[in-house]
Amino acid sequence: MRSAPLMAHLQPSAFPDGRSTQKVRLTSLRGFTANTVRLTGRQVKEAWAARFCAQGGGHAYWLYTHIPFCPQICSFCQCSTSLRKSDRQVAAYLEWLEGELDFLAPVATSGVARFQYVGGGTPNILSEPQLERLLGTINRHCRFDSGSRRTFEFLPSGLRPETLPLVRSFGFNRLSCGVQSWSPETLKAVNRSRSGLDELGRIIEAAYAVGYDEFNVDLIHGIGAETREQFLDGLLEVLALRPTTVTIHHVIPTATNPVFSSVAEELAAHAVFEQLEHSLGEDVTRRFPHMEWVLRPNSWIVADRRFRRGPAFSLWYYSDNERIHIDMLSFGRFAHSNLLGTLMYENLSTAERYDPDEPSYQTFRKTPTLDAALDLVTDLVGDRRSDLAPISQRYGPQALAPLQPALAQLEAEGHLIRTRGSWETVHTDGVFVDPFLPILEAALQGAPGPWSVAMGKGAAQGIQIGEGDRSLMVFIEKITPGKQYYMQIGRFGVYYRNLRERQVAAQAPRVAEDLMREFISEMRQLVDQSPNLSIKEATAALRDTFQRRTV
Repeated sequence: MRSAPLMAHLQPSAFPDGRSTQKVRLTSLRGFTANTVRLTGRQVKEAWAARFCAQGGGHAYWLYTHIPFCPQICSFCQCSTSLRKSDRQVAAYLEWLEGELDFLAPVATSGVARFQYVGGGTPNILSEPQLERLLGTINRHCRFDSGSRRTFEFLPSGLRPETLPLVRSFGFNRLSCGVQSWSPETLKAVNRSRSGLDELGRIIEAAYAVGYDEFNVDLIHGIGAETREQFLDGLLEVLALRPTTVTIHHVIPTATNPVFSSVAEELAAHAVFEQLEHSLGEDVTRRFPHMEWVLRPNSWIVADRRFRRGPAFSLWYYSDNERIHIDMLSFGRFAHSNLLGTLMYENLSTAERYDPDEPSYQTFRKTPTLDAALDLVTDLVGDRRSDLAPISQRYGPQALAPLQPALAQLEAEGHLIRTRGSWETVHTDGVFVDPFLPILEAALQGAPGPWSVAMGKGAAQGIQIGEGDRSLMVFIEKITPGKQYYMQIGRFGVYYRNLRERQVAAQAPRVAEDLMREFISEMRQLVDQSPNLSIKEATAALRDTFQRRTV
């Protein structure tokens, strides 16, 4: 079996000693490399200012605002949420959020927010005065046009009659409501309240009456051991309430909610999910002939046929895996922003007040080639084919050039077939990206060094190898489900950076490779001897080893 090179930043297909690695799900594939930095708000603002300046007036982008609080935490949830504990907690967050908006949002005044989403969490947990102030701040700083699709997400439980008319008055035209299941037994099993569902029909009618033209309801297939009959009954109940769309998501395993006991079980469940139209479609069509099914990666859309053919419908709203192919500017703690081909970041600040000089934005540097590779892999796994033309238009033909050898290799190995301007998969299970990791590995060749850290307190957590120009600073941390794309040694991830900013270009790659090979060998021996070693213990042991050699 082919193994990844020692310097690869991705999870290899196998370790050199033959041990297999954990599979990488499509749902956990994210657009960043191991090259991380902490940026301040001022630096983030500069990056966005450069983008809007380069794109000119009217640059379309996606605007997201995160409200992280929920009245309860559902066992299946993979969102960045926290339990609402007090009015003071919510008020303090909103004050911080307003500070971020006031500082960062003006950079986008020349652009147009083509898509807007206020989500969470549970945005309708905010009071009407809080919503009025927040939405007013957003409207004051951001520009929309007649074609902008503006979504407010809400939970039926606790929804007050005045909330949706107020939100509508600020220009929102789309609502999305997470029901997840209609069954009381299923909801109880996943720690979710059924409160408010009996009022959902009235809520939908009232929403249409005040001018919303789109109403989406979310369901999840596979939670709470729901049977086919229970799920079908719930789907029919929801469709009878006349939403424009129902999005059926396939349950996603998480670290806290594994769901499946084996890879075989997960693949079998996904196969059942992808056959939902075949197994349920006749029953749905019999009662609702105007609804049609659309399959996206990890989700089905059951949509009103007339609405789907209209200008308001966009596939970007309806998939856990669908990559959004325009820039995304997000506000709020733990919300992800994305400058295509450049940066992805989230704000990890815990400060009470927003400080533009706090290096709180954990940022992942990207290249056009990496984003092109991520689009390509997402297409191949989720859609079974990828058209290179739109990817080339987004990132430029030069972004695809480094990926061509990997595509040719996958074609020679029988994984892909070339058909005119696109590639089709010979086989994919729709879940795991492992066969296509060579595409991502190719995208990372020649990328900037995979780790950057402020050489202050952070340096004390690293391990120095070598000295002078022959030196690296190495960091290790435990593997987590959200960081599966780095070289894995036992239970640890490995990151590094060059200590010297100025190195002889011809020597730097060989120096880095030799030193990392030595480090990885030591790391493997250490983990094999002590499988339950902690990060702190591993770091201390390896630091001592390499410091003795340096001396």
